[in-house]
Amino acid sequence: LKVVHASLDLVCLADHDGRRMFTTARGTDNNLRHTTLPRDLGNDTLIALGFGPVRVRQVAAAYQSVCDALPEYTSFGTGHSLGATVIEFLAMWAESGPERRKFQRIDLFNPGSSPLRRVLPGRRRA
Repeated sequence: LKVVHASLDLVCLADHDGRRMFTTARGTDNNLRHTTLPRDLGNDTLIALGFGPVRVRQVAAAYQSVCDALPEYTSFGTGHSLGATVIEFLAMWAESGPERRKFQRIDLFNPGSSPLRRVLPGRRRA
């Protein structure tokens, strides 16, 4: 696997032989860095209130850029906690436009959620 994008929020890896890309989003920063903590806590609060995380806006642009650079690659995504919720909403963003690369599969570990949020269409509670 080769790193094709890396930021504080998102990492994309490419398997050039298999023509696959793997995207992962960072969860809430456990080190409480001044760079990420206020934004993470704000996103966690939005999720607790039943809304989607704002971080999706930033990662969607990066994800689209990587997809444009790797046009025929199959996409997979994963995340834990806040990162899982970011990947879930990124997948919904990708599914909402025909020009966007949909994920073949996403694996979410302990995603943030709220009793105020309805189950999304096409999803089921585990």
